[in-house]
Amino acid sequence: MSVETLDRPLFSTRERQPRVRDALTRIRSHIATTALQYHETLVNGTRISTKMETNAPSGSYKIRGALNALTQRPYHHVVTSAGNFGAGAALVANWFDIPMTIVAPETTPIAKRRNILELGGRSVRLVLSGQTYSEARLASTEIAMNEDLPTLEAFDDLDVIEGQGTVMTEITKQAPETDLVFVQVGGAGLLSGTLQDISESGAATRVVAVQFEGNDSLSRTLASDEIVSASNLDVSCDGIAVDRIGYHCARLVRAHRGLLAGIVTVSRAEVGREIHDEDMRRQQLVPDYGVDVAYEGFPETTGFVSLAGAHKYARMVPSPNQAWVAIMTGANTDPERESLLRDAYYAQAYGQK
Repeated sequence: MSVETLDRPLFSTRERQPRVRDALTRIRSHIATTALQYHETLVNGTRISTKMETNAPSGSYKIRGALNALTQRPYHHVVTSAGNFGAGAALVANWFDIPMTIVAPETTPIAKRRNILELGGRSVRLVLSGQTYSEARLASTEIAMNEDLPTLEAFDDLDVIEGQGTVMTEITKQAPETDLVFVQVGGAGLLSGTLQDISESGAATRVVAVQFEGNDSLSRTLASDEIVSASNLDVSCDGIAVDRIGYHCARLVRAHRGLLAGIVTVSRAEVGREIHDEDMRRQQLVPDYGVDVAYEGFPETTGFVSLAGAHKYARMVPSPNQAWVAIMTGANTDPERESLLRDAYYAQAYGQK
């Protein structure tokens, strides 16, 4: 495998600069602005809100990048996905009535496989291959070569990065006073798009990248001159279970590193606590609203990573009276993985084995 060095100029003559604001214009007629909801005020006066990408048409922000890419390239692609991007691409393929081949790892939760097939309908062919995103990507490349089709990456594509960055465009309009945005990191498409949008707008907001324990390709890559794989990939937050961040993503993050306030790594137990606390909060709503309404858009495990990062950052860095936003990235819940993280929290909190 060739070494993906990161030391050449950010954009060569064959690479265009991403423009997130252009992407928002392309996708707006298909995707409404998602809600920014008040979540809590910390004891130091800092207010946390959540950007509810759980309410996006495919249940995840990933549809933004898929739509921006396929609006400009509306033809059959072979798509590599850990689940949510595949669902977004499948729905767009259905809307545009174009065929789409989705290749996902064999570890993709059944709920996400079903979502891809239901959203895509007759437009989609789902192929499961490999245990990791990188292995699924190799299978995608082979299928594309054999069938003479182009590929579409879930994060390492400039059109996709642009689309994902529109989450930040909306946050800036909804809450221009935001001091910090907490972004969970897998392949770093959302992170690089967020940083790119802030660079374009000149907003004073800064970004905290949140890694899941073991899924640390971002921090390892930023300490190197090449892309470095995760040290111990954990798939319990499957939406960010990516063993290597994207090449374009890495270069954009490095270019906009001055907008990065820090990197926080959270554990299974810390994410499990967020799931537990949100469950308790919603249980209190059931008597007034019923179960269906109270639990509508309940985030998947990956969605809670940003919130866990915000709480950990608050313990690490004194930041009184600020305005923070945690991006809740998806709602395609896998009960087995959710239970695993809850159990990790209960074991830590109550000494259960």
